[in-house]
Amino acid sequence: MALLSGCASSPLPAASASATVSASAIDAADAERAFGDYLAMADQVAQEGGADVQRIDGLVSPAHRDVEHDIAGAFAANEVHQEGASVYSSFTVQRSSPDRLSAYLCLDTSNLRLLTADGLKVQGVITAAKRTMVVDLVTSDGRIVLDRMAPWSDGSLC
Repeated sequence: MALLSGCASSPLPAASASATVSASAIDAADAERAFGDYLAMADQVAQEGGADVQRIDGLVSPAHRDVEHDIAGAFAANEVHQEGASVYSSFTVQRSSPDRLSAYLCLDTSNLRLLTADGLKVQGVITAAKRTMVVDLVTSDGRIVLDRMAPWSDGSLC
């Protein structure tokens, strides 16, 4: 759950059953679906001020889980929540193997705001409206989950 997230306001479905792994390689469409599931849940947790962060645990790797819990803890401790929805586009596979897929994407956070419990806008937290990100998705217990998401500085898809 990046501070750059924000998505569905309606209840979200459980992670897609189709975001599972075959014996050969991670399918790009399944990886993109898994990323979308992750982003929607990260956004929902951020919109709810970091509440019930454990809902994201099945959508991220054990290595990435602490990152998500730390971000949710910061939201809760500072009594802030996210308003708005993030959007991604241009999901482009860089490389894929049976247990890992790396991709670039454009993450648009132009309509996000971070608000205090009183509804006041927190300034300077969400800075870049569009940025190219690199994501790594891995297999975990037969499912595709997010392992890493970071800005990509070598180019732009946005």
